[in-house]
Amino acid sequence: MIVNVKLGCVASGRLGKDPETKVVGERQTKMTKFSICAFSDPSGNAPAIWIDVVAWNSLADFAEGLRKGDAVLVCGAKKERSYTTREGVDKTASELVAEFILPQPSNGHSGQNNGYSANGERTSSERQNNGYAKPQAVPPQFTEIDEPDPGLPF
Repeated sequence: MIVNVKLGCVASGRLGKDPETKVVGERQTKMTKFSICAFSDPSGNAPAIWIDVVAWNSLADFAEGLRKGDAVLVCGAKKERSYTTREGVDKTASELVAEFILPQPSNGHSGQNNGYSANGERTSSERQNNGYAKPQAVPPQFTEIDEPDPGLPF
């Protein structure tokens, strides 16, 4: 399932293979890439829809622990980048830059599935809790409103 929202994208699906992690750039930034199958037609009449996902820094650490077949919900920004192949062909790649990854329950999987945000920190006790960190109460990009807007109709 894919849902476009005003400032980003939300996709849910299963990993097609184990994530790949590498360190890039002068700052030695950790990056983890994986693909999720957001739609698969059981009858085989329609092609599967695959979404490439990129996670950076501490979120890359978390994504590195995911495995092929894991069900996840990923929130982030859709980015397109252009590159030239070794053969000199210009191509464009579309990927979802993860801001939040939420493991989803699946058949035969026990344990708690808590989300992990890009700016969260993992502790040793959270690593022992199936590798998932506890979600933040209010994401940092949102602020709580004490008083409702009097112009709202509800």
